[in-house]
Amino acid sequence: MRGFYVTGANKAHNRCNTHSKIFNTQMFGTFNIRVPGLKIKEMPPSIVLPNKSYWFISLEKDKVKYYGWAIRDFSSKQAVNIVEILTKELLPVTLKEDDLKIKFLKTWKASEIEEWAKRQYWFQTFPFTPVKKADSALIWDTIKDHADWSGKKVLDFGCHYGYFSFEASKAGAIVRGVENNTKTLNRARIIRDNIILQDVSFSHTHKPTEWNKPYDVVFYFSVHHQIDPNYSQLKATIEKYKKMARECLFVELIMPPMFPKDKSMTENQINNIVGGEVLLTYKHKVRGMRRIYKVTI
Repeated sequence: MRGFYVTGANKAHNRCNTHSKIFNTQMFGTFNIRVPGLKIKEMPPSIVLPNKSYWFISLEKDKVKYYGWAIRDFSSKQAVNIVEILTKELLPVTLKEDDLKIKFLKTWKASEIEEWAKRQYWFQTFPFTPVKKADSALIWDTIKDHADWSGKKVLDFGCHYGYFSFEASKAGAIVRGVENNTKTLNRARIIRDNIILQDVSFSHTHKPTEWNKPYDVVFYFSVHHQIDPNYSQLKATIEKYKKMARECLFVELIMPPMFPKDKSMTENQINNIVGGEVLLTYKHKVRGMRRIYKVTI
């Protein structure tokens, strides 16, 4: 459906503080959109509270999408076809010009999730994953108390289906997941739009101009052995991602590399290259021993 901006400063204010407990971060609001013909009470909400509900939505203009939540306070006298949009970041002023597409996204039924999930290849493990190959929850439980996620910008490089992107987003972060496999990226977007309902931005690559500390936290989980099997480029890669982070870099590596040409590389050498704090060493369910690091910038 289509709508258009009608009123609001699109800036954080005291009224938005009530939403911070829901989204674990300060929200930006009073961006009001009129949607002709909208009957929002007939649409299943994403979050239901006693006096208000939230709908996970996407806004699209000029082929660019923005994700957030529409809120409806049922004690409000606001027109029924006007919704207030909440987002973790300020929306661009260009959305106030002309009309735009608005889509109300809703969670699939359990049977739909099950049917879709059993047709996919899985490595990261979600609660709905039929085949448990990875220890995704273990990794998140290991790192989640080692950063303040609220309002922080996070890059998840090699995000696969987005497990860690979604967890950081739930904790209040503004997250970008980067994945160069098109099919994998499309599945991450399906999970976002139909199962998890979190405002993660997914893309294929980075522009060079985005490599100068644009993020607070960077994830580099279980990626390096796929692109550099003997870890010959590990030092340069770690340095590159450290330059992109303002606060810390989380890394997961197979220990030692499974297919090394230089078999002399030891765990101590890898530790010295990565630096930082070792948070966990564990046996992966499918492939090798893994080690998780936190590198403080």
